Amino acid sequence: MAEISVKKLAKDLNFDVICSGGQAKIDVPCADINRPGLFLSGFHAHFDVSRVQLIGTAEYSFLMSLDEKSRVEALNQLLSQPFPFLVLSNNTGDIPELAECAEKAGKVVFKSRTSTATRLNAEMASYLNNKLAPMETVHAVLLDIYGMGILLTGDSGIGKSEAALELVKRGHRLVADDAVIVKRISEHRLVGEAPEMIKHMMEIRGVGIINVEHMYGISAVIDSKSIDLVVHLEFWDKEKDYDRLGMEQDRKEILGVSVPLLTVPVHPGRNLAIIMESAARNTRLKQAGYNALDEIKERQAKMLED
Repeated sequence: MAEISVKKLAKDLNFDVICSGGQAKIDVPCADINRPGLFLSGFHAHFDVSRVQLIGTAEYSFLMSLDEKSRVEALNQLLSQPFPFLVLSNNTGDIPELAECAEKAGKVVFKSRTSTATRLNAEMASYLNNKLAPMETVHAVLLDIYGMGILLTGDSGIGKSEAALELVKRGHRLVADDAVIVKRISEHRLVGEAPEMIKHMMEIRGVGIINVEHMYGISAVIDSKSIDLVVHLEFWDKEKDYDRLGMEQDRKEILGVSVPLLTVPVHPGRNLAIIMESAARNTRLKQAGYNALDEIKERQAKMLED
């Protein structure tokens, strides 16, 4: 469940507020949307009160076909249900009695400015899924490298921000530095964004706080990005046997979603920016079905045959 401000909801989704119902915030338990045509016509079974209610052309036409007394009765029955809020699509006209009935019931009612009911349904579902998504904040840097979302993790002082700054200079985009808000927006997809306070900011030890957008331009930043790969930096351990061939793909679980993981040892002289670019390109090739190790195996088998 999420508590959403009435004003913010109206601003984000381009709604006009027909009635606030005396509420400043709304509790929204789920992202599902319902068209209450059957309920308005008198069939009240199986009505899910956890869903946002959407009135489109069909529901509006039905209501306006009723006489005033029947229409008020139908509206009162609908608005007496404990659903989060009601939205009218842009292609409906005004329902004369709606504002008064909503005020009496203490219900929040919006009117969309831009969308048909079908498009509005999709926009609201996407917005609410994002608002209701499980989330956590992780100490990391998130970058868009060649279209892939790379979550860079590692101990403080290991060089995450410096590597990110070099990548920004090479034309890639920063999502968040130091703290990343990770949301699970579907069963298999994670999206990361920056906390509002440090959005587009980066901390470079010895230099201080810099605004990446102001310093490198609007094309150097992006507000959010899916997380496609985790690259973990750790100080080089001579006793540890690091994977040199990429024979096994490690994975990291975040909010119940399994994400590919690469562990990169760090020591002086290693160019982390180039390593990150190579990791992004190689992961994209693997997703497309190509693996360099498989090609080496094929070459070896051919040499043995010859």
